[in-house]
Amino acid sequence: MNKKIFLDPDGTNESYIGIIFERQTGVTYSQQCGGTDCVVLEVEGYYIPLGGSKVNFEDGLVGVEELTEVFHRGSHCLCGGEPASESWPTQLPADRLKKLEEILESIPYWSEDELTQSTTREPLKLYYSDKRERKHQIMEAWVPVQTKDGIGYLVWQNCD
Repeated sequence: MNKKIFLDPDGTNESYIGIIFERQTGVTYSQQCGGTDCVVLEVEGYYIPLGGSKVNFEDGLVGVEELTEVFHRGSHCLCGGEPASESWPTQLPADRLKKLEEILESIPYWSEDELTQSTTREPLKLYYSDKRERKHQIMEAWVPVQTKDGIGYLVWQNCD
């Protein structure tokens, strides 16, 4: 029997940020994403919360505001999950994609080296895929990332 967990089901948790790793666990995580398109994606795996200091401690704390801003112009969502018209972008413009990569590189992911049992913290990296699967698309509140532990999906509260 598969257990389903919907992250932030009532849309009131403004502070969560984490990674869902795709693994066979019997637990499926669902996430509203895609800005105002209100896309719901899900993946079976496990969820690791992130937060605290950025990779460079002097840069402050990890927050979702920077991530959300990449997908917005003011209060208007620019990049959702599906095109609303021929002119609506389905992918981030190059300057915003670069900004997203910079933000990801400021977010640390902590892991343990099994051989040395030492803890390491490394920046997140944007994951690009040739797969045309929807879950690999970059959209607000669902960003595929690469870590030392594999590919996951960075999630936070969607704007809508």
